[in-house]
Amino acid sequence: MSRAVRSCEGRANCEMNRLLTATGALEIRSCAADVESLSTLNLSLKPRFSGLKLRGCGIVNGNSDVRLMNAPPLRSAVRRHFASASRARRRCDSLTRRGFTLIELLVVIAVVGVLVGLLLPAVQAARESSRRSHCANNLRQQGLALLGFEGEHRTLPIGCVDCLTEPRRFHSWNSQLLPWLEQAALRKQLDFTIASHQSPNIGVGGTPLDVFRCPSTLEHEVASTTGLWRKGAFTDYGGIYGVGGVGQDNVDEQWNRQLLKSAALGVFVYDQAITFKDVSDGASHTVACAELLGRRRGECEWVNGNNVFAQDVETPVNNAVNTSVGIGSPHPGGAQVAFCAGHVAFLSEQMQPQALNALLTRAGEELHHE
Repeated sequence: MSRAVRSCEGRANCEMNRLLTATGALEIRSCAADVESLSTLNLSLKPRFSGLKLRGCGIVNGNSDVRLMNAPPLRSAVRRHFASASRARRRCDSLTRRGFTLIELLVVIAVVGVLVGLLLPAVQAARESSRRSHCANNLRQQGLALLGFEGEHRTLPIGCVDCLTEPRRFHSWNSQLLPWLEQAALRKQLDFTIASHQSPNIGVGGTPLDVFRCPSTLEHEVASTTGLWRKGAFTDYGGIYGVGGVGQDNVDEQWNRQLLKSAALGVFVYDQAITFKDVSDGASHTVACAELLGRRRGECEWVNGNNVFAQDVETPVNNAVNTSVGIGSPHPGGAQVAFCAGHVAFLSEQMQPQALNALLTRAGEELHHE
């Protein structure tokens, strides 16, 4: 028992004895914590009440009574003193019961650990869901910007401006969409008569734009540090050039200036503006842009016209042979794409390559299944 508890008990007992010896109290209801034996009580009362008889001899336990015969009645002040002493005793008892045992502490720690283990995955899933929604909103804005551009120009943006002809300026489809992404001021600063990697274009292209960045991207680099587009801000989304790989090359179409055969082309091609009339597969069934699997590296700058890619004909989502080219994302289970009609969809990594290829070409005449 601590020193504070012993001191408190001592004060309670002294208060009880003082009241008894000073007033000749009628009755003491004692417990084992107040007096331990009748002999102790006799010693404390003998100087004042040597002529009185005691009722109840022997050891005083928690249920025994010790009465003083022929004593005057208790006054109200004495009763209040007894009540005060009793409350002090109860406070002392409560002090002895405070605190945790080691076993109780270990149980509490174990319960807290289990709760944290259960809640942490749920919190992480909620955060990823929020980031995925933010990413889908970015693609939706780009899809709506495509419709705004088409409404004014009657064509979709050119995938890469001056990529096949001299002088090569490599202006991107992203730059052409800036006025419909609430970035008209940046668009006015770009000079399409000079290359996109030259000043002042590269300085303007070094502006990070949230609409071109996925919040789930693991890489933290904001701008490129190598190549012609050094200091250019990155984008995590690429335009769909088409479907490449075995059997997709342009080998017998002399009129076709593109690198792929016409049936394998998408909507963002080199030096050619595509109209909705050219999208014979349907705008709601043709992907315009998608999340990139390989991010924050060369040719992923939003001002760079090379920000278009061809998905390999045999490669599913999130599984590109060359990780710098292909549809993919850090989102679990797949990646998000924006269609020419403006809506956004999440493509599962379990999707068959044939179904994926049908969505990436504008005039492949494939069968589409909802």
